[in-house]
Amino acid sequence: MPVWVTTSDGVIRHMNARAEALVGQRSRDCAGHSCFLVIAARTPEGAPLCTPHCRVRRLAAGREAIKPIPMRIATARGENRDVTLVVIALADDQLVHCLVDTVRQARLSGFLGYVASRSPHARASTRGVRGGELTSREHEVLALLAHGLTQQEISDRLGVSYVTVRNHVQHILSKLGVHSILEAIAVSLIDQE
Repeated sequence: MPVWVTTSDGVIRHMNARAEALVGQRSRDCAGHSCFLVIAARTPEGAPLCTPHCRVRRLAAGREAIKPIPMRIATARGENRDVTLVVIALADDQLVHCLVDTVRQARLSGFLGYVASRSPHARASTRGVRGGELTSREHEVLALLAHGLTQQEISDRLGVSYVTVRNHVQHILSKLGVHSILEAIAVSLIDQE
């Protein structure tokens, strides 16, 4: 992930190797230069985004939240890449800029949507069918799995046999209509919202 750090007035302090590769310049050559001149990003529609009157700097100066910003950046190879800029303001008035590839972000959003669509609430609303409610013990086992405990550790903690825990896990998977423990944990987290 390309990352660079600027002062609050937009002067580049440092760039990581991926940012260097993206703009085709070394960090030491960019240090001391205005961010908007080095990065020169545009909106996804092509209008200039990086300017001397940077929106990110204004928000940071006002201590306002800086939401992710979709942008298009020209690489050192002359290609245009659609990315999302995420900026983190540090306590010492420095700004950390991170570029997230929009295609990867879309894939992640798609995957999370897929997981969400498999939740019991989504299935119940679309099909009117539910695999059954989890028992209090199954909820307890699922919560322990979500905290990273193995089935053997859960067995030891609850004072039941490993086979009993394994059976609980099988019932959880069946009732939630999922195929793995990780998928069950994801569905349970979605349903808690």
